[in-house]
Amino acid sequence: MSETCLSCEPTDSLSRTVPLPRSGRLASLVLRLLDWHARLQQRRHLSALSPHMLKDVGLTAADVHAEIGKRPWQP
Repeated sequence: MSETCLSCEPTDSLSRTVPLPRSGRLASLVLRLLDWHARLQQRRHLSALSPHMLKDVGLTAADVHAEIGKRPWQP
């Protein structure tokens, strides 16, 4: 039995046109929702950093404002 990497991106355009089985689509949806949740958490943590910490990582307040203004599905 072969294992499928659900978190991997397709390597060619043909594989994007092949529909996943129902369980694969559900797993893909769950992984996408978990990714969005992780982005929300990361942006929340980013917004809590002090100006000194932002300077240490090379970010400005404007960078943070732009990042936390994004929707979860926006990378």
